[in-house]
Amino acid sequence: MHLNRFSVYFSFLVFFFYNDARAMDTSQKALPENVLLDVGTAIHRGIERILEITPEKEAVLADEHTLREFFVATQLKKFVEEVPEFIQVASIFFLEGGFQKSGSFSFDTLFDALDHGAIRVFSEYLQSIPKIFKPLGLTTPRPDHPEYQFIPTGKPLQANAYGPVNAYGKKHLNQFRVFVTELRLDLLPEDIALRSMDYLKQSLNPMHDRLKDLSCKNNMTFVEAKEYAHLLVHHFLSKNQTAIYLYKYDAELYYILKKAAPEIFNALVFGPQFNHVAIDLRKSGVDKWAGKNFEKGIDIFFDDIGQTHKNGRIDNGKSRWGLLTLDSVQGDLNDEHVKIRQTSIKIPLKNEKDNCCYIEFVTRLPQDMSLQGSERESAPVYEGFHTYNATQIYTSNRSDNALDTKKQDYNDETLKLEIESNLKIARQELQRSIL
Repeated sequence: MHLNRFSVYFSFLVFFFYNDARAMDTSQKALPENVLLDVGTAIHRGIERILEITPEKEAVLADEHTLREFFVATQLKKFVEEVPEFIQVASIFFLEGGFQKSGSFSFDTLFDALDHGAIRVFSEYLQSIPKIFKPLGLTTPRPDHPEYQFIPTGKPLQANAYGPVNAYGKKHLNQFRVFVTELRLDLLPEDIALRSMDYLKQSLNPMHDRLKDLSCKNNMTFVEAKEYAHLLVHHFLSKNQTAIYLYKYDAELYYILKKAAPEIFNALVFGPQFNHVAIDLRKSGVDKWAGKNFEKGIDIFFDDIGQTHKNGRIDNGKSRWGLLTLDSVQGDLNDEHVKIRQTSIKIPLKNEKDNCCYIEFVTRLPQDMSLQGSERESAPVYEGFHTYNATQIYTSNRSDNALDTKKQDYNDETLKLEIESNLKIARQELQRSIL
């Protein structure tokens, strides 16, 4: 395989990024340089292998599974470039016994364990999503999958999940899903909504004409499928440089949204690109996180992997690796409705003021939780998303003084009033800081 500019950059990045302690307490267990380099190289080569098209395949028609593979590989390549800590996390899995084949790091195992990614968009952008995801076999909620749609309590968001429902239960097919959150700008005061929309329109890339043309084709060749994945990831689901300069473009909007509507603020400065990628622990190969007691495996993972904020200080607890996690594992096993459990590590983005993304970890539970023993281990798992964790997840991303949404009876009017009140307070704080 020839070394292109990305290969040289990637090798440099892999070798040196571990010195950056943005997401890891380096006083904890250090990662061996050779492991970081081997894992990073294997990830790069695995991505290039998926995206490589041999001459005999150039004119062959690609099915939706191939399109989805190209899309996930292209997205992973971009994510790793922007979030090099992903290599760090993959290396930790490897050192714990995961992502392995015959003792070596297995990119295929990692690729298979990628569960979903998530984006946040506004309504005008959302209208294009079903059409551009359709060639990938990613479909919108269906009547028999009502859990795919929810509105987190007390948040200016509503969400859909796009999943490869035709591939569920077929282990040889890519299972990757995309979680799409719509920003409800209608809940903001009119002047703030208009200013936010104006900024959004300037910070987003218009849909590429070639992407439109390809999305209308009934069939694509392998070459067209790879081009489609590239345009989707690097144009439609990508922000332009305007997105990271909200604090220069409209300083007041930047400050008050950061204080009063953090979910919308995050989406404004992040754009429509993936804000997190999730790994399914059951597919990781780490026995203690994915074995017979997989329901509780994520709790063991949480103790191993993270350091949590408690009373304004970092509490390393039992953690060996010291990654900056959310406050807890979401999804109470005592709740009969829970079918998926998750936690995340938070990663500040380089060169982007006040912005961060996440690497998430999930355990999908059996659809039939009454099964026991080996039947439970091999039973079909829950494939969707549901509302029961959503409030906890979004609350844990907010400041310590966030409202306890589980105790509030929220509707659109109460949420509007809360946002207006928070905006008023934020404006007053801004005025005081100027004076």
